[in-house]
Amino acid sequence: MPDTVSKIAVSAEYPVYDLNQNKIVPAFLDLVLRCDYFKKVLDGLAHGGGTKTRIHPEQLEAMKIPLPPIAVQKTIINRWQTAIAEAARAEAQAAQLEKQAQTDFLHALGLRAAEELKPHRAFAVHWSNIGRWGAALNQTDGRLNVADGTYPVARLADLIADLENGWSPKCLDRPAEKDEWSVLKLGAVSFGTFNPRQNKALPATLKPEPRIEVKPGDWLMSRANIARLVGACALVQKDVPARLMLCDKIFRALWQRDQETIALPAYLDATLKIPHLRQQIESALTGTSPTMKNISKPSLLALRLP
Repeated sequence: MPDTVSKIAVSAEYPVYDLNQNKIVPAFLDLVLRCDYFKKVLDGLAHGGGTKTRIHPEQLEAMKIPLPPIAVQKTIINRWQTAIAEAARAEAQAAQLEKQAQTDFLHALGLRAAEELKPHRAFAVHWSNIGRWGAALNQTDGRLNVADGTYPVARLADLIADLENGWSPKCLDRPAEKDEWSVLKLGAVSFGTFNPRQNKALPATLKPEPRIEVKPGDWLMSRANIARLVGACALVQKDVPARLMLCDKIFRALWQRDQETIALPAYLDATLKIPHLRQQIESALTGTSPTMKNISKPSLLALRLP
């Protein structure tokens, strides 16, 4: 508990335990109960319905956990903390490299990077510079125009054959196991790289649709999500698991026969992530819910890119 907290009350939903610190280090117990194995054990003990499930304290107290000597517990904690710190440094370095790579990519296209304006309580902008109303969208340094770059501009519709989306049946609330069919969740493409683990298992009572199975080389993009994640896209790599199907909220590009001579898939994937394309995407969003915006197939096909 933080040292700054002097008084705190808990409800019956949060039993409080005093640990015998001659036998177990609190941080070690915290690590044990957070590991995948014990999270599955705890999930198996949970009962209840709706939005709230519970574990009886007696069930928790009956669990058996590994208990090495105190010295070993402290060694495990120290190594974990060291690994976490190293991972944080690696993530920061990767983020910096990714930012520099995008700057270099824009420079190669002859385009400038977007400059964020310092947010103010009030701001002014010319009507001619407003593609769509919205503070987050318009508090930038004006509209970014792909035509300002070195290369000619084309519509996405000219560079691919078409877009198709999938199917969203009522699925199970768990990922698919081996040999099960599943349907992708939006999280499979939300962060710019394909994550096949973001899926829900198809019930055995439903017949799969092999036509919309995801294949290596597919280019996927979301058509619905929160505003900053609509249009998020990812290329499917060679090691994609079998029996993954597209969901209704994810588009797949259909390639032209001579696709490699028109526009490389990896180039399209990288270009859709630059600020100039993000501004076009966010200008075309529809929907009144702040947590679920949409973009239509015609709007995506009309995107202009170098």
